[in-house]
Amino acid sequence: MQKDRDNERMRARELLLDRYVLAIDSGDFEAMEAALDAAYEASGDDPEIERLIAEVNSAYQEEAGVTPLEADARLVRDILRRCVPSAFETHEQLQRPLTVGDVASRLQAQGRVRPADEEINRALLGNSTTLPNPITALTMKKLATDLGAGGSDLYWRSFRDEAITMGISRSHDQAQLAARQRRARRPPRKDKKKHD
Repeated sequence: MQKDRDNERMRARELLLDRYVLAIDSGDFEAMEAALDAAYEASGDDPEIERLIAEVNSAYQEEAGVTPLEADARLVRDILRRCVPSAFETHEQLQRPLTVGDVASRLQAQGRVRPADEEINRALLGNSTTLPNPITALTMKKLATDLGAGGSDLYWRSFRDEAITMGISRSHDQAQLAARQRRARRPPRKDKKKHD
């Protein structure tokens, strides 16, 4: 009697797996969904079906050369590097002083350069001159003179404002990196057991 029930369960399992594989091979998403629903219902009586479905999925992913976890992790890292570059900056990168070229690049990237000032901004893009400290209207005027750069007063005001913003952001990023490094060096906390 038990042997008949086991044979019946095995046959039902094979039919479900065949149905699922055929749906995948034909690219029929509705049939895949129906097969997975049926497998879910069957997993109450046959927990082995869930493991077999996972094996089928792994085999197809391997065949396609894709492992979802690796692909997803790579995608997330790429997005983070583009959107939150400071999360990947090292202490050495953050210690590097801001330069005239850094600010000119940011102004260009943000579209904050008026057509009349595009030529001067282009000329400053690769400039490795360190920004003065403190950044004031007077030090910006001296910097423009030292660089022999033209540009409108509006350009240099925008330049100064962006330099200040970038300096504040850099300081914030340095503080966050230092905090992350301190947390990484800390030994893991041991869970305290609660006494009744």
